[in-house]
Amino acid sequence: MRNYFFVTLIFLLSSYSKAIEYKCPETIETTQKLSPRKEDGWQGMDAILNKSKGLESIKVYDGHPKEGAELVPDNPESLKESHWTNQTEEGFWIACTYTKTTLMMIRELPKSTKKCTLKYLSQKNESTTKNIDKLICI
Repeated sequence: MRNYFFVTLIFLLSSYSKAIEYKCPETIETTQKLSPRKEDGWQGMDAILNKSKGLESIKVYDGHPKEGAELVPDNPESLKESHWTNQTEEGFWIACTYTKTTLMMIRELPKSTKKCTLKYLSQKNESTTKNIDKLICI
């Protein structure tokens, strides 16, 4: 019985040591450029005074995000965490999205990644963007 306990403990510790935590940059700095128009009386203006964009969400993709294969979590109803299980050869990519911009920070995960879990600071709430804690992948 004692040997079983130690084997289980070693297995759990080795599994835990393979877990990698990913944190998106909290903010990004952006600039926009409006192509000039020659139409009567129209001028371009950037209505956003603060160019700093805050982290909005983390998305998981099957392959490069430019391919558009965003994955739905395995547990879409969960309010405390979301998780995705890798079942393809393409491998996971993650994309950090930011408020008031279509720009993303993207990253390829190791091909050996089998599962990712996105943890929330509190219950998931569509009206707040400060809810993401961390993404842990194994």
